[in-house]
Amino acid sequence: MKTILSIALAVVAAASGLADDGLEERVAELEKQVSLLSSWVAVLQDGGNTLQTMGQLYEAGVAVDYVTFGSRQTAVVGLPQPRPAGEVPLIVLLHGYGSGSAAMVAYSRLHQRMNRDGFALLIPNGSVNRIGNRFWNANDWCCDFYDSGIDDSAALRGLIQQVVREHDLGSVYFFGHSNGGSMSYRMACDLAHVRAIVSLAGSSSRDPNWCADADPVSVLQISGTADTVIWFQGNDGQVGLVTGEPEFYLGALDLVKRWGDRAGCAWPDDPQPYATMDLDEAVGGAETQAYRLGGCAEGVSVELWVGDGSGHSPGYGDAFADALLSWLLAR
Repeated sequence: MKTILSIALAVVAAASGLADDGLEERVAELEKQVSLLSSWVAVLQDGGNTLQTMGQLYEAGVAVDYVTFGSRQTAVVGLPQPRPAGEVPLIVLLHGYGSGSAAMVAYSRLHQRMNRDGFALLIPNGSVNRIGNRFWNANDWCCDFYDSGIDDSAALRGLIQQVVREHDLGSVYFFGHSNGGSMSYRMACDLAHVRAIVSLAGSSSRDPNWCADADPVSVLQISGTADTVIWFQGNDGQVGLVTGEPEFYLGALDLVKRWGDRAGCAWPDDPQPYATMDLDEAVGGAETQAYRLGGCAEGVSVELWVGDGSGHSPGYGDAFADALLSWLLAR
């Protein structure tokens, strides 16, 4: 389909009797420049998230690109340097409600490990709602609070397909915090060939029919027992801290049981942690207990890490980044 710019230039050329030799090439180049300018306008309007995220990745010594997608949302792509031989996996980082790509990069610390471990990062920014908070429209309770109806699933699917194609990347993984964790579950439902997701303090709809036909996917749910935003036990209609409205979402144990059912896994009758880890620097001692469901389909793992005393945004540091990355890339 011709753009308004190309049609207008063609009309001007015809009216003036000019030869059209090279016109299409000139129009194509002009359209490219207009598109580039439009992209930079989106970057400059996103509150500095994209530029700050690009700076974080540059400091880590990786190759950096940016793209616009959806309703003028922005995303940063980081690629390991030098590029390793073989498949380069892609980890998608999804920020929480009211946050952004730069905060998610700083919190996860994964960008500092890209060159060492040979993976790529995609760090998108969600849409901004009418009170100025970024969000992902993940499910029937979170977090399109003002009913924009935006289809973030379609936008992210298109973005990921573009980035994988343009940079020749391999398996796709997700790590999301809070609203981003909920959106990671949504992508496990909607995007084919997701290898694994990690949800930190995220959840899913209580509707048993939601995402009922999803293929088995490796899932790690990380939840703190002292989380006052997304309660460990879930919510079946009590007023939430953020929205001030009744909320409906699954608790941590119900989440892994649901995704375990899809992979033929079973929560043990007498659950015992297979590992105890000291990940949350804000909580004394080894606070995180790791549980694994048994009997999963081949190649699929479903786990629950419980932070005893951890809140909604645990005080994670390098130990968490290493444990997270080790779990993800082992799937």
